[in-house]
Amino acid sequence: MAAPEPSPAKPRRRWLARGLVVLAALLAFLALHAIWLDRQLLNTDNWTASSSELLERPAVRNQAAAFLTDELYQRVDIEAAIRDALPPRAQVLAEPAARLLRERVELRARQMLQRPRVQACGLPLPGVQLVEHGDAHRPQSRPLLYI
Repeated sequence: MAAPEPSPAKPRRRWLARGLVVLAALLAFLALHAIWLDRQLLNTDNWTASSSELLERPAVRNQAAAFLTDELYQRVDIEAAIRDALPPRAQVLAEPAARLLRERVELRARQMLQRPRVQACGLPLPGVQLVEHGDAHRPQSRPLLYI
């Protein structure tokens, strides 16, 4: 007795089921990212709360202080500014003064980030510039996000 041949509808159903599983997995992946984007990047209150909690950790504060100091020294030539302020004979002291000042700036940044008032502000969103927007008709101005 011969085994019955599978009907052509069964392979189609099998591929349809596999396709639906792949589609569901892809939609779940995209949904998770959409939820994260909504909660973290598009909702500044959630971002501020999350980053405030992070700033309570000493390791995060130290890294943030080092990052802020590095950014300052990359954007401003501190050594040249010190050299310009010194008399010609004392300009050789600009480099050691800039190094000493860098240590002090990082120390002050750490101290500043320990303050509860600063921690309540949170960290700025990466790649986002906050701009105050207000006019005479709306006295309660809120920061706008420009990416």
